[in-house]
Amino acid sequence: MNDRTIGDALGSDKIDTRIELLATLLLSLATIATAWSVYEAARWSGVQAVQFSVAGSARTSAAAQLTVGAELGSLDSAVFSEYMKAERDGDFRALSDLQSTFFREEFRQAFDAWRNQPDRSVARSPFEISAAGAGQAIADRFWHSRFDSSEPATAPLMERSGYEPSAFARSDELNGQADLAREEAKEANQTSDNYVLTTVLFACVLFFAGICTKFASRMLQVATIAIGSTLFFTGSIVLAQLPYH
Repeated sequence: MNDRTIGDALGSDKIDTRIELLATLLLSLATIATAWSVYEAARWSGVQAVQFSVAGSARTSAAAQLTVGAELGSLDSAVFSEYMKAERDGDFRALSDLQSTFFREEFRQAFDAWRNQPDRSVARSPFEISAAGAGQAIADRFWHSRFDSSEPATAPLMERSGYEPSAFARSDELNGQADLAREEAKEANQTSDNYVLTTVLFACVLFFAGICTKFASRMLQVATIAIGSTLFFTGSIVLAQLPYH
């Protein structure tokens, strides 16, 4: 064997060693990246489930507060009707009892504002205190509008009304929390999907890095290593841009 043949053999061994080292490095890094991606995908799936649960709970509570608000409003409306009846009858004891026992604070504020208005004809009840010129009593249609906003005449009255049980505001707040939790759940779901994508990319890296040394052809070895390296760097770029939990 001449010196040239020995040199070619040594050079070939060096190339084989470098390919094996590169394949081993890719396998190691891809394994770690795959494990991390699987872990994060699972964590973000958990976040998604929790946020959807929070959204559902908030929706349920919002519906409950809506019912409470409607019931309190019906009570205030009934108390006001009794008050007006007692006022017409001149029953001052009933007037005093109604105000001291059955007037809730938020209704009392609207009632006082209604009583103190210069012209009582502007609003026929505390439920219309800020609806001057609307041409209809809010008390008759107020509660229905909370459940059916399709009536165009109702929405302006709601906006101008000086009276609204605080439970309705709490219901709106809970619905806002539910919307926010739902959006966070959707973002968590998308993040989890992105981590699944990187898992697939790194799994492909494992495949190409694993088979590259099985080929006798140097060209095929280099090609599979190149493909694996490209997929690894692509997955790494995507992975670096993702939030972690």
